[in-house]
Amino acid sequence: MNNTKHNRKSNSYSVFPFLKTKGELSPALLSPVESVKKTTFSQLVSGYDTLRLPKITTFRHKSEDHSPAETSSSIEISIPRLLPSNISNNSCGKVKAYAVNTHQGISRTYNEDKAVIILKIKNQVSSGEQKWPDCSFFGLYDGHGGHLCSNFLRDNLHHYIVGDPHFPSLPKIAIFHGLAKAESEFIDLAKSTGDKSGSCVLIVLIIGKMCYIANIGDSRAILSTERGKEVYSLSRDHVPTNEIEQNRIKNAGGQVFCSTKDFKSCRVIPGGLNVSRTIGDVNAKLAEFGGIPNVISSQPDIRTLKIKKDHDFILMGCDGIFDVLSSKDAIETVWKSTVDEENVSQACRKGVETVLSESMRKRSSDNLTAIMIAFSSFEMNCQSFFNSKRL
Repeated sequence: MNNTKHNRKSNSYSVFPFLKTKGELSPALLSPVESVKKTTFSQLVSGYDTLRLPKITTFRHKSEDHSPAETSSSIEISIPRLLPSNISNNSCGKVKAYAVNTHQGISRTYNEDKAVIILKIKNQVSSGEQKWPDCSFFGLYDGHGGHLCSNFLRDNLHHYIVGDPHFPSLPKIAIFHGLAKAESEFIDLAKSTGDKSGSCVLIVLIIGKMCYIANIGDSRAILSTERGKEVYSLSRDHVPTNEIEQNRIKNAGGQVFCSTKDFKSCRVIPGGLNVSRTIGDVNAKLAEFGGIPNVISSQPDIRTLKIKKDHDFILMGCDGIFDVLSSKDAIETVWKSTVDEENVSQACRKGVETVLSESMRKRSSDNLTAIMIAFSSFEMNCQSFFNSKRL
């Protein structure tokens, strides 16, 4: 099998460790996507046409508190220095700024997390054929068992989605097709190489006023609204402790084993994974590698959100963050770390860096990656906080 197509590089990207960002897709880089049965897609995304946001908590932001959230252990640990965050220099439609950072964490000597940010996707059709909306793509890929799968997703998934004939008019179908193609292509690659790696997937695709969130696995997207007054979940963790996932696993012929000491430490057999949906992982999915088909699923949850004027920002993070920080704590940490910053891009930088540092203080044992996507409400708050301090 010729593997060169799985390692495409684009000079339109600037490179950040574990990240490709700021690129603008061009038609020459796109590949056609094979069709997926419409019935399968309809079964998957029915009910997600209008996202009913699950409310997490309510809290009041105290602008006079300028310190990060004080949730760290009383035992001091050495926090490694973070590399500089990659931040936006421009805006695109509803996206006013972004920042991303990643770190191997305090317990790992390697980092299998990968991320892709494309602030502005160029028109993929001939000039004049249709009006092209503002499009931004944010992808977070939390790999396990090796780098190959998360690298593959970093290099290919956005091409598959944007190259689908349904993009951008029917983005949920394009996302579903793109993920199906990524699974099929990577499984073929893994079979030919004997690679047993896999990856979770979290995508935020913003087209005009609409936001499309797709996840496979336990990375998480959360939304801050009304200056942090409300926090909403935009994704559902695919883990074996979830009753729906547990029943699905057992119905497919798999088993779930949990530690007697910690119920959260559950593993799916076959595969031994602590997540129930992934891309890759042939040893869990294919009989020839000892797996059972459909026990570990590659089907995404795809949700839709209309961006409103009181929406502050979206925070995307891998499970290494949310193993030690609740969604509420993560959002509150961002707000407390950014109250004295006028520039929205720098505020995003402070937000993601503080979330990563706080996760290490809380002794997360995993790789850590956070992406923050700021909207106009957060931009205006940055300016108002700064002006209030000058009075």
